[in-house]
Formats: sequence, C-alpha cells, structure tokens
Amino acid sequence: MSEKSDIANIAYKTSTFNQYVAVITCSFMATMYGHAIGWSSAAVPQLEDGGPSLPSGVDGIDSTFSGWVGGAFCLGALVSAPVHGLLADAKGRKFAGYIVSLCFMIHWVFISLGSTMTFVFIGRAFGGAGAAGSITVASIYSNEVAESRIRGTLGGFLALLYVMGIFSAFIVGAYASFYTTVNAYLLISVLYLPVWWKMPESPVYLVLNGQDEKALSALAWLRKCDKSNAITAFEELKVQQAGAAKAATVREFFKHPASVRGLILGSGISSIQTFSGIFAVHNYASTIFKRAGGILDPFTSTIVYGGLMCVGAMMPPLFVDRTGRKSLLAWSCSLLALSMSVLGFYFWAMSAGYLKSDPNADPEAAASAMDMVIALVPVVTLSWSVLVYYIGLGSVTYITVAELYLDEMRGVGGAIVAAVIWLTSFVLLQFFGPTVELLGDHYVFFFFSAVCCFGTIFTIVWLPETKGRSPQEIAVELEMMIK
Repeated sequence: MSEKSDIANIAYKTSTFNQYVAVITCSFMATMYGHAIGWSSAAVPQLEDGGPSLPSGVDGIDSTFSGWVGGAFCLGALVSAPVHGLLADAKGRKFAGYIVSLCFMIHWVFISLGSTMTFVFIGRAFGGAGAAGSITVASIYSNEVAESRIRGTLGGFLALLYVMGIFSAFIVGAYASFYTTVNAYLLISVLYLPVWWKMPESPVYLVLNGQDEKALSALAWLRKCDKSNAITAFEELKVQQAGAAKAATVREFFKHPASVRGLILGSGISSIQTFSGIFAVHNYASTIFKRAGGILDPFTSTIVYGGLMCVGAMMPPLFVDRTGRKSLLAWSCSLLALSMSVLGFYFWAMSAGYLKSDPNADPEAAASAMDMVIALVPVVTLSWSVLVYYIGLGSVTYITVAELYLDEMRGVGGAIVAAVIWLTSFVLLQFFGPTVELLGDHYVFFFFSAVCCFGTIFTIVWLPETKGRSPQEIAVELEMMIK
C-alpha cells in the first residue's frame, strides 16, 4: 500500500506542474493590471504637485482631474468588459489574452508620449480595458485548465499576482521618476507576449468548438503525459460538455434559470467586494495616508500596506481547497467590517480634534507613548484591512464567481459580472473624493464597514459552496434555490 501511495504522489506532482505554469502565466495579466493600479497611487500626488518630470502640458491638476485618473480607467474597463468575455468565446482564450496585453501596451505608450492630461486619460481608458480583460480571461482560463482538486489553489494565483503588481508599483513609484516607471511597465507588457504564446489553448474551448485533436494535445501537455494517458481526462471533458456544442449566446444565457441566479449572486458578491473600500485605497493609498497622518510618511506607509497585501494574497492558495469558499468570504467580510469601523472612528476623532495628525509635528510638545501608538492606527488598520481582504473577499470572489456557471455559460456570465464590477468601481472612485470633502473620511469608512457587514450575511445566507463540485452540481443547487 505504501508503494502505491508513493507512486500516486509522484503522479500527482508531475501531472499538475504544467497546470501551475499555465495558470501563473495567464494570471500575470493581473500583475500588469496591478502595475496600472499601483502606478496611480504614486502618480496622482505627482500630477497634483506638478513638476518638470511630468508631461510638458501638465503643471499640476485639481481633485476633479485626479479623480478622472481612476475614473477613465474604470470607464475603459466598463465599456470593454463584455467584449472580452465574448471575444474569449468567439476567438479563444489565448487570442483574448493577446488583446489584453495590447491594451496595456497602448496604455503606457499614451502616458509616456502624451503632452497633456487628455493623453493620460486616453491611456488610462486603454489600461482599464486591459484590466477588465485580465480578470475575465484569466478567471475563465484558470478555471478551465485546472483539475477540480487544485482549481481553488490555482485560482488564488490571480489575486496573488495582481497584488504583487500593485506592491511592486508602490515601491517603484516611491523611488523612480514618472517616465522611468511608465517605460518599465511598457517593456514588461511587450515581453509578456512571447511567453503567453507558448501556453496551450483551453481544452474546454477546443472541445466546445469541435477541435478534439487539439484539445487532447492540450490536455496531454497540461497533465504532463502523452496523449494515450490523457484520453481518460479527454473523455471526461467530452461527457461534461455533452449537450453544449458551442458557447451560449446572451439570449440563451438569460433563458437558463441557474445562470441567471448565478449572475445575481456573482454580481452581488462582486459589488460587495468593490464597496468594501479596498479598491479606493489601492488607487489613492498615498493620498489617504497623507490625510490620516501618523509617524510614517505616506509613501512608506503605502509600501507597508502593500507588503501585507501580498501576505494576505499568498494565503488562499494554501488552504482554499481545504476550508471552502464560503467560510473564507464570511470571515474576511466580518474582519474587514471591524477594521473599517476602527478607521471610521479614527478619522472621526481627528475631525473632532481629539487626535493629532502627527504627534511629532510640534517639536516643543513631547509626544506621549499613547500619542505614538494612536499615530500607528492608520497604517496598522489599513494594512490589517488589506490582509483580511485578500484572504477572502479579494481573491476567493473571483474563484467563486467563475464557478457559478456551466462551462458554456461562463463567457457571457463572466463578461456581465465584469461590467458590474467596473460600473461599481467607477461610481466608487468618482464619488470617493467629493464625499470625503463633503462629509469627511469617517462617514466614508463607516459606509465601507456597513457594506462588509452585509457581505457577511449575504455570503452565509445566499451564496452556495462551490469547493470541489462540478459546474453541473452547482447548477442543480442554483435551480433548487429558485424553486
């Protein structure tokens, strides 16, 4: 028995290696998305302050223009989000990935060569298009190339590589010039193309489009075996896709009750993810830390925040297939609600004059130990917030949403949910700054806390557990919910 067990373990390790390679390569699209998001955190203060290192036509911008640095990004994503999913179904997951990389190239070219903020906004719109595609294409591809036993683990790499992109952008933005960062990210998006070209097409897409021989070859590569040993997996895939000769149209999607239910639940948890507030912090981290004060400068606080963000994103791949999706999401929402409440009270105490924004601001007044501890609240609490966010809500959401649909419905469903994500993100970024100026930071963070409280209830009561279950099993449960 021990010899058989050892052989099984060896087979397991060798058969999944290429799946890790394919998923990590595809998920690097999210790293390029993270570069675009993290870049704005350092670039917005630079654009607001002005200076010779910026585009020649830019000499400082106001809060309205800085809001559009994020707003244009979200609008580009909103317009293109449905296109990426439909394109992935019509032309293949790999072709859609090429388009994603091209969008990021155009994004950085416009910002690098532009002489006015108009060029920056156009570039940001293309960056948003790439961001929308990176999430849609990577989610679909990862779900389809991974075996069910490691699907959750591999799906977690999407969020991990995304936050690594943000974190690296925080570091580079703090120490490198405006143009150095832009040109570095442009080079990365160019170099990504030949690496992505080496990856196989999704076997699910190939089977749905009648390309059985190519699907068998792709499965053999992904399982790291020859075609004769991949036949069993190929036959199982054919059975799963029986009755799904091609990807569903939008009309067919809305005629399928389980898919509509999945769309409602996917849109709900995705909206909760957006309005939890972390996306706004990603875009304006340095600005928020500047307003919050504290003993660390804004850029250092941002780097600390980014480091813990990476730690949080590393955790789900380690145990998401052991604990399940619902428990991680529920705990993440609960703890995030608590930390957002703490930040709300901190900003309220600052606005009421109970706290100093910087205990060392007055050299003649010695800061007490309590003042120093309180001054650490912004960086500690926001860092804790992003840690618990990526343990669940920031990573498991993408895995769960992709698992709510049958394979032939996933392209349409993923495209619509992506559009919902970017619409809510646009609303968040456009109203974040004006709301802070009108009501104060504390009301905004109390709102984020309330959303997270609702997210806990939503997850426990309505969201189905998808761990280790086939799309067909999940569809049956969704249909039973309707009845």
